[in-house]
Amino acid sequence: MPVRLSANVQDRLIYAARNRLLNPQNQAVLEFKGRLNENRLAQAVRISIEAEPILGSRFIEKKHHPYWQRFTDLDSIEWFSLEEARVKQKAINRFLTTPLNNEHEQQVKAKLIRSRENDTLCIKISHACCDGGGLKAYQQILAGIYTQLSNDQDYDLGLNMGGRKDQNYLFRKLGIVNLIKAWEPQHAPLQPTWALPFNTCKPEEQLIAIRRLPGKYVEVLSIYAHKRGASMNDLILTAFYRALFKMLEPPPGKPREILITVDLRRYLRDAKANVINNLSSAVSARIARVPGESFEKTLARVSAETTQIKRKLPGVHVAVLFGFLSLLSYEQNLNFVCGIKKWLMQTGKCSPVLSNVGSISQSTIWFDKIPVVDAYQVSPAIYAPGFMLGVCKYNNYLTFTVSYYKPSTPQDKVEQFLDIMLQDLCNAIT
Repeated sequence: MPVRLSANVQDRLIYAARNRLLNPQNQAVLEFKGRLNENRLAQAVRISIEAEPILGSRFIEKKHHPYWQRFTDLDSIEWFSLEEARVKQKAINRFLTTPLNNEHEQQVKAKLIRSRENDTLCIKISHACCDGGGLKAYQQILAGIYTQLSNDQDYDLGLNMGGRKDQNYLFRKLGIVNLIKAWEPQHAPLQPTWALPFNTCKPEEQLIAIRRLPGKYVEVLSIYAHKRGASMNDLILTAFYRALFKMLEPPPGKPREILITVDLRRYLRDAKANVINNLSSAVSARIARVPGESFEKTLARVSAETTQIKRKLPGVHVAVLFGFLSLLSYEQNLNFVCGIKKWLMQTGKCSPVLSNVGSISQSTIWFDKIPVVDAYQVSPAIYAPGFMLGVCKYNNYLTFTVSYYKPSTPQDKVEQFLDIMLQDLCNAIT
């Protein structure tokens, strides 16, 4: 078992951004049809921490080369807990809005919320060690361990010997040997020119706004997009743009940027890439407001924009930027993050972000004989003027989440945004 693990550049940047730009935790909520064995689940969580060493480590800040240090007292830390709740949703919200950072600086925590109706499992993982794609993988790992324990109480998954893959592994797979030649500045994010309305005050209370679209709407939306040569993500991005256009009314003819996260595992088909790590990037979509434009025409422009993006290895150009940043010391990484925060607060501008992790699982997740009937993930809480829309799908349900802090990000503006966006989607198919 390694005592120290290297911290890649995304680990460094996200850790540096905590309490400056965001609350870096990715979360998942899984609802079961029935009850789990809480002792077996606690054992499964503990085994997962042994199998994925990064989950049992803390980030050690060093001026030049920070690293992950394995805990020496794993058994003294609470990794799993059970709560019997009268009001399930209140218990879920309480877990989701409680920061992971604590005296131990642990990277993962799980809670089984037991209500009169059923069990709900909530998981939070620090984004400093794991992105949304890694959280999807962790849910599968945990379900697999729990299932195996039903047949063998002494089951041990074993240590993940594949290591954590970062952008350097990606570059080798893609044959990129010269970062300067691979850098294409025209694909780099633009200087932000807009932002959701916000207040210049300290973030105080974390809130999470959630909207759900059931299967009957999702199926019709999918057909609607397909007939127009677009993807479901194009459809969501269109509604995202149109909601912001309606709320902010930017000058027509001047392109506005939305950043779209990209899971770089798409380029790494080998199983070794699918571990608990940070392996994500982003692309920049840019379209202008056209007053009075129909949803279908906006979709056509968004689809044309994303088609162009897909022709150029989406996400790789920002991975190249990470490659350059990896050459800096941690102190320089920290200065870079602080510089971004200062600029954002001075200008009051920050390009919104769409983070669609796609399907949490292509099929129903099973914990032994107990199925997960509903699930969704919650993206990190971004500090104003930043704004991120998280999207995921499970069992044909589409979930939209916005994690934020009030009063710096006004609650009424977030709710207004989501209401406009979902109404626009529904109007497009009626």
